[in-house]
Amino acid sequence: MTGPVVVATDFSPSARSALAHAARIAGQRKVPLHAITVVDSEHVASLASSVPFPKDAVEKQVIERARLLLHREVDEADLGVKPEIHAAIGRPGRGVEDLCERTGASLLVMGYHGKSERSRGPGSVASRCVRHAPCDVLLVRRGRSEPFRRVVVGVDLSEQALGVVARGAELVSPDNGELVLLHAHSNPFDSLAFAGFGLDQADQYDEYAGSLRDRLSRIAEGLGGAVKGGVRAELVIDSNYGRAIAAWCHDYEADLAVVGTLGKPGLRYWLLGSTAEGILRETGSAVLAVRGEG
Repeated sequence: MTGPVVVATDFSPSARSALAHAARIAGQRKVPLHAITVVDSEHVASLASSVPFPKDAVEKQVIERARLLLHREVDEADLGVKPEIHAAIGRPGRGVEDLCERTGASLLVMGYHGKSERSRGPGSVASRCVRHAPCDVLLVRRGRSEPFRRVVVGVDLSEQALGVVARGAELVSPDNGELVLLHAHSNPFDSLAFAGFGLDQADQYDEYAGSLRDRLSRIAEGLGGAVKGGVRAELVIDSNYGRAIAAWCHDYEADLAVVGTLGKPGLRYWLLGSTAEGILRETGSAVLAVRGEG
């Protein structure tokens, strides 16, 4: 990761955690840090219609106030890295994406929270940025600003998986953490389709699982000694891959789950897929959504 880090804040507790992570990552990699807050244009229009001042004057005051609050947030956080401050009026998601494009950002960091206790997934702005931002997106929860010492990468054994694993290794290495390559799968031999053929389904599955583990091990070996805390491969059987990875992260007390998104040529945004959606919705860990290539 050689491009700048962008952190977006709405001054919520989870956004403060995002600010701490963004500063740590930018400092470790010695790349520029940009902090942005975007005030919803609809809120500003509502304010302008209710006060006896020109709209331009209201917008100027709102921007100045937003910049002041962001400077105060940064100063109180005592980050050790001085970010460039940005404040804008517009659609919050779009404003953040525009800054990522202008700066050539490699990573966007945002707070991660649902609208209720039952909805653990990201809110509308974070969800939009995961799909539309031109870079990887790291979503973090409130109170979770500790280094990434336990990182789980959901590996689907596709060509894209190598890039996803590399990004996981890149984040865990400076913190001397452990990297777990986790492949969730169903048992193709646990099916009526194989009944009556005289096959030992348990032996067939053991052989199949062995081949999966060998493929994961080769990916781990490809990292060399890049991960000082070690790399290990794990398999889990569950037809709901997102749920399985999220549950494994919970039991392992993972600091970070890494998942790939899918890029399709010609589309205006990126696709998450059911596995990534499940992880974002179910896990309590931070989540890094790695941009796909197609």
